[in-house]
Amino acid sequence: MSNRLFSAIVSVATVCCSATVRCSATVDSGTVVDSAPENVEGATEVRSQEPRASWRIGYTEGRNDVPGGQFVNWITQRACMVRGDGSDRRVLAEELIASPWSWTQFAGWSPDGSQAIIGSLYETPENAAWEREHKTFRMTEGWLADTCLLDLSSGKIVNLSAVERVSIYNTGLFFLPNGNGFGFTPLINGVSKPFQMNADGTDKRDVSTAESGFTYGYSASPDGRRISYHENYQVYVANIDGTGKQRIDTGNSFNFAPTWSPDGQWLLFVSGEHYSCHPSIVRSDGTGFRRLADRGGYRGVVERLREPDFHSESSDVPV
Repeated sequence: MSNRLFSAIVSVATVCCSATVRCSATVDSGTVVDSAPENVEGATEVRSQEPRASWRIGYTEGRNDVPGGQFVNWITQRACMVRGDGSDRRVLAEELIASPWSWTQFAGWSPDGSQAIIGSLYETPENAAWEREHKTFRMTEGWLADTCLLDLSSGKIVNLSAVERVSIYNTGLFFLPNGNGFGFTPLINGVSKPFQMNADGTDKRDVSTAESGFTYGYSASPDGRRISYHENYQVYVANIDGTGKQRIDTGNSFNFAPTWSPDGQWLLFVSGEHYSCHPSIVRSDGTGFRRLADRGGYRGVVERLREPDFHSESSDVPV
């Protein structure tokens, strides 16, 4: 799944909830469902009793039926928010749509739910035409992709990737634990790299090694001491500053999008071969690797467009 495509992502922020309450949501024919762990060792009932109208759901809204390929559908996308009961829908950060070739995507929440992470994207029609003709992405020119923070109370937008800019293509922003700034993945000479920056967008720094390859699925452990990502489809863990890098040996050629368990002891990802990979876990020290389930022949990708284009399928990741 390209970092630019957040259309399958739905995030929920609970409002006026205790910090111990964890809620999630799925969208299926317009239905929002809250969920909590059940029948899991050590888990407690954490289902929120709040009215759904107090929740806020962020999502990307756009068309998938415009003839002419991905680009003409991308530019219809808008970052949106709605309450948990379906009321009060609104488009977010409309001022970021600076031209007919711009669009926005909802990319996540701040830990306290007061800010939304908004992807601001632009591509020239000429570059889009070149990509479609050659059936490959060309992100070293013709693009401007930034990640912004929207304060929901004031409406103020801060473009963090524009501060001391390191790339024309910046996505994957997430809050580092304990208020220690942000992680994100800019393209550096066309290669995705794990970076960090201060809370004000300054001091952007590469936390990969010099010989590292294409990096994706980058996140920090809940205690803020370690990071994980996959590089060339192999999972790595490292200290928060990138030192002590260690490859997690699964014995498989394809490992995708590691995420941390709430206690920071495990990593969850899909592992196997491309289009035949399965939800798996491993301890953060590299031991105890095991497959949780088999997808039973399901390829793990969904075609997003009514008329398929090159690389127009989205990838599933375990949550």
